[in-house]
Amino acid sequence: MDKKAQGNILLLDRVMYFMGIAIPVLTSSQVIKIWINKTAEGVSLIAWGAYAVNSILWIIYGELHKKKPLVFMNAVNLFINTLVVIGTIIYG
Repeated sequence: MDKKAQGNILLLDRVMYFMGIAIPVLTSSQVIKIWINKTAEGVSLIAWGAYAVNSILWIIYGELHKKKPLVFMNAVNLFINTLVVIGTIIYG
């Protein structure tokens, strides 16, 4: 692989790490709504549970293919999704 291609991959890796933080921050409104306001009204347990399962599958896939950005991004997403799922069970 030439240097330009390696540079592009490194740049994309950095973008994915950023997205791994940005997306959960953007979805944190659900966590705040549930845990601060102690209500899960309008929050779908099925949808957020599916997001959590999806993150687990992507973590496994990332590990099998040695793709650290996938693992990182989905581990952060799994944390947020799990907070929403648990909060929905408690306050739903």
